[in-house]
Amino acid sequence: MGEQNQEKEEGLEFLDLEPEIKEFVRRSAADSDYIARLKPQGVSQKQIINRKKRARARARRGRMHPLLSVLILLAAVIGTALCGILWLKIPATTVLLVIVLEEVLAVCLRNTPVWLHLLVVIGNIILGIAFDMVVFLLLANLVYLAEIVTAYYRRR
Repeated sequence: MGEQNQEKEEGLEFLDLEPEIKEFVRRSAADSDYIARLKPQGVSQKQIINRKKRARARARRGRMHPLLSVLILLAAVIGTALCGILWLKIPATTVLLVIVLEEVLAVCLRNTPVWLHLLVVIGNIILGIAFDMVVFLLLANLVYLAEIVTAYYRRR
């Protein structure tokens, strides 16, 4: 009797030692549950496999590499700063302060609906007209939108 218990314990040791095997066992159990649910509906094994492949392809589609979104954000920030300082002759402190404020605003509003982001963009354009810096605040909108996209992909 003691030998049988020892054999059972030895047989289950791999679950504690090898996490890859444990995950494989869990995954195959989930797959068999999925197949068992679809079998009464008359779905063949090949159709189930094709459904899974399509689901994985849909999940991959539309993915953007997080590093790419960060590089786009970095290019927007550097481009806006250089254009504001060199081309538009706006003081560097003003340019950097506006960029930082846009970043903070984007981070604070990252989980809000799209219409609120549109209001922020429209507000920036109105401020640009009021302060005679339309081009610069359009560039600041670019930084804001790049930060929103980056935050979205970082969250995913």
